[in-house]
Amino acid sequence: MGDDAQTGLELRELVADLKHDLAKYVAWRSANYGDDAWEGPMTDDFAAALQDDVLRTKGDLSAWQVWDAARGGLGDPLPHPQLREVDAAVALLQTHETALRGGGEALAAVRAEIRGAQQTIRSQLRDLHRTLAAG
Repeated sequence: MGDDAQTGLELRELVADLKHDLAKYVAWRSANYGDDAWEGPMTDDFAAALQDDVLRTKGDLSAWQVWDAARGGLGDPLPHPQLREVDAAVALLQTHETALRGGGEALAAVRAEIRGAQQTIRSQLRDLHRTLAAG
């Protein structure tokens, strides 16, 4: 197996791990809420779901901490446009850390952006994983 094949295998494994550890859990609870939770009055239960999903994506690690831990193994610059999309989405989530920690109206004001970032992370990692698995 040549270096390129090994690098490809390592990338596939890393993307598979990210698909599980980041994409799956960044919206684990909040993805089960209907549009009314995303647009209507902010409930304590929904705020807790968003906080758990983004601030505790993998154990006590936030989504950006999970991403940062894997980011070094992906190369610089990021080798696929999907990874650049994930990078931007994770960065957006991190800009809303204060609102996520505070909850209430601050979180209500940014929940649509959070939802968009969650969806981007999930779809981009899913698509890249499929592409890499197809080889």
